Amino acid sequence: MASLDSLTSWHSDWKQLKVAVVGLGVTGFSVADTLAELGCEVLVVAEKADPEYIDILDVLGVSHISGEAAAGVPARLIEFKPELVVTSPGVKPDSPIIQWAGENKIPVWVDVDLAWRLRDKTAKVAKWVTITGTNGKTTTTQLAAAMLEAGGNRVAACGNIGVPILDCIRDPEGFDYLVVELSSFQLHYIDAIQPEASALLNFDLDHIDWDGSFEVFAAS
Repeated sequence: MASLDSLTSWHSDWKQLKVAVVGLGVTGFSVADTLAELGCEVLVVAEKADPEYIDILDVLGVSHISGEAAAGVPARLIEFKPELVVTSPGVKPDSPIIQWAGENKIPVWVDVDLAWRLRDKTAKVAKWVTITGTNGKTTTTQLAAAMLEAGGNRVAACGNIGVPILDCIRDPEGFDYLVVELSSFQLHYIDAIQPEASALLNFDLDHIDWDGSFEVFAAS
């Protein structure tokens, strides 16, 4: 298995990389589905999981732990020995699994990190425009996407706006632009991306309960 540093493309050798996916909402499922398509060995850990997603994971042959068995740091996760954790952004940094990953020097990504590395799946590689801030993100993301589309581009608004970015990455036609709404939760975990343009609209005291302090929120 190649090192994570070499996994910078859809066409890299992702096969057999052992990845733990934390959370199984819309974002978590898109991550698990993408990793399975890439040939990774995947274990999904989710205390709350939509039965429909569980059924699809079974069809895909993706292992999972859900309900009470997924609380804390499950023994099955430890035995799995993941080389990478991809977390849903709503999972707090002080959660047991994220703390365990840090203690064991296991990198933690969110779906945006993965999407950045996989953005060359199609011949048309989209440019990214990223939007963040406490208020107005969704409206600004939709407005920016509409403006780019009016200019004759094929555009998707995605990310925290509700459409998983990995679903856009895997669109067979590709896009000229992805306008990506990013929450502070996602930004807390993101390693490094290089968008064409970014906007920080504002920040206020709305998410201190998640970040723990205004300083941590501002840094994200």
